[in-house]
Amino acid sequence: MNVVRVRQAKTIDAKKLELFFKEAYGEMARYKYPERWEWLFLRNPWQDPDDLQIYIAEENEKIVGHAAAYIVPCKIHNKTVQLSWGIDSIVLPQYRGRGVAKALQSLNKKKSQIGASFSMSPVIRKVKKKLGFNPGPPAYLYIRYLGFSNSAILSRYNSGLVKILMYFPTVILYGALAIIQNSRINKLNAAYKIIYQNPPEFGSDETILWKKVRKDYAFGVERTAEYLNWRYKEEPWGKHFCFKTYDDQDNLNGLLIYRVGTETNPNVAIILELITIPGYNNISECLLYTMEKHVIKENVRQIQFACGDNKAEIPLKRCGYLKIGEKALIISGSGNIFPDLNRNSSIILTTGDQDADQFPYAKLFSPLEVIIYQLKRHLFPSKL
Repeated sequence: MNVVRVRQAKTIDAKKLELFFKEAYGEMARYKYPERWEWLFLRNPWQDPDDLQIYIAEENEKIVGHAAAYIVPCKIHNKTVQLSWGIDSIVLPQYRGRGVAKALQSLNKKKSQIGASFSMSPVIRKVKKKLGFNPGPPAYLYIRYLGFSNSAILSRYNSGLVKILMYFPTVILYGALAIIQNSRINKLNAAYKIIYQNPPEFGSDETILWKKVRKDYAFGVERTAEYLNWRYKEEPWGKHFCFKTYDDQDNLNGLLIYRVGTETNPNVAIILELITIPGYNNISECLLYTMEKHVIKENVRQIQFACGDNKAEIPLKRCGYLKIGEKALIISGSGNIFPDLNRNSSIILTTGDQDADQFPYAKLFSPLEVIIYQLKRHLFPSKL
C-alpha cells in the first residue's frame, strides 16, 4: 500500500485539483471548479493567494482527498477576526477508512487560527468533534409552502361530484387566506418605502445598517458593503435579488437577499440574508411578505431559509414559516476566542454564510420529507 501524504496546496496545483473534483463529484464538478474555486480563493478580498487554506492528500502525485477553508471577516463578541470557513471535505471512496479525512482536518485546524463549519457530512462532523472542534450555536431550517398540486389526489376519484366537493373548499380557503394576507401586506407596505433590485447593489447604506445591528450579535460575518458585493454580486452559479426598506427619511432599515434555483430546482427560493434594525419585527414581516408575493409569480412553490438569528423566529412564524430542523455550528480557536459562545448566544448565521446555498443543494422538500425530518429531529436529535 502506497503512502498517502497530506500537505497544503498552492495555486500551481490547480490542474490536479480540477482532475480530482471531476473524479470526486462527477457531473457536479463544474459547480466546484473553476468559477467557484477562483471566486472563493483568487477573488476573495480577505484571502492571500500565496497562502491558500486548501489541503490535499496525495498518492503518487495524484490527489485523493481534499479539505479547504476560505477567509471572511467575522465579529466574535467585540473583536473582528479572520474566520476560516471549512468547506468541500471529501476523500475518494477507495481511500476512505485509512485516516485521510482526519489527517486533512487536523492540518486544516492547525493552520486556521479560528475555524468554523456549518454544512458538512455526518462523518466529517464526527471527525471534527474528535479533533477538538466544539459545538456552537445552531442555525434552524425554516420552510414556507406557497402551494401544492392536488391533481394526484383528485386523479384517484372518478366521481365528478367528489372532485367538486374537494376542489371548491380548497379554492375558497386559499382565496380567503390571500385576501387576509394581501390586507396585511398593504398595511405593512404603507409604513415603509420598498425597493426591489435585480441585480442587487450594495454601498454605504448597507454598511451603516450593519453598524446599527452588529452590536446585537455575539457571532457573525461582518456584513459590510464590501462583503455583500463579493458574496452576492460576484458569486458564480447564482442569480441574486433583494428587497430593501427605507424609513420616511430615506434611511435603510431592512434588507432581504434571496435567490431562485435555475438549473437544479427552479421551484425553490432560498433566503440568504434578512437584516433589519432591532425592535421592529414588522420590517422583517414586510420584507418576507413582499418577497413571497413576488416569487409566487415566478412559479416558486417553496421558500427555504437556514437562519441562526433567534430574533427572526417571531416574524418568520407570523409569516407562516415552519421550523423543520437545526444544524449546530462547529467551531475551534486558539486561546479564549469563543468565550460563552453556546446554543443560546445571539448570532447572525444564514444560508449565504458558508456557501451552503451552492448548487446542487437547492432541493424541493415534500410534505412527507418534512414530517420524517421532524420525527428524526425529536427522536434522534444527535443524528442530525
